[in-house]
Amino acid sequence: MLGPDLTGVLHFEAKYNVNAKDGQAAAMPIECNLRVGGAETQTNVLTTWGVDLAQAALRLSLGGRPVLPPCLRAAAQASKQTFASQAKSCVQDATPLAFVSSSNFVPPNWVGAGIVEKAELSAAGLADPQYVDHEVYFKIGSLARLPPAGFVGLGWMVAQSSKSIEDAEVALARVACHLDIRLRKPKLAELA
Repeated sequence: MLGPDLTGVLHFEAKYNVNAKDGQAAAMPIECNLRVGGAETQTNVLTTWGVDLAQAALRLSLGGRPVLPPCLRAAAQASKQTFASQAKSCVQDATPLAFVSSSNFVPPNWVGAGIVEKAELSAAGLADPQYVDHEVYFKIGSLARLPPAGFVGLGWMVAQSSKSIEDAEVALARVACHLDIRLRKPKLAELA
């Protein structure tokens, strides 16, 4: 619920079909749950809007109020009758703190399970001014079940730009060039 009765954090995912024809759904919901988003969601929202979703969820669960961006703070103080229009205006007119682009790591041309031999972002990648954060899910020597053998990639990376989403995408591609991920085919005994 939004406004004065806000009691939790909502996570929503959808797939968007850019080739949808008239009468076809362009957006298809995948998930809607009362939880903080996983993977790079927290980093994306914090970098873009300055909202810490984990902190907001914790504050709300303890009966407190989340720290909101200024325009949403004003909307949250509004009456229930005016909240929706004020929140909609805030979201439509808001200027992000930064534009972000993110990617999940799945080595090109790799299908199925593999043993992680290396997963490292070089010092040059870490020092890039547009690099935000990354996470590798697997330790060296561990079995990674990549699609279609499993659901997750090897991790994620986020880059930012003060200019545009296109600039953030270019930055992400540049930083990702400094990521060295190596897998090898597992031996039969390693698949157990």
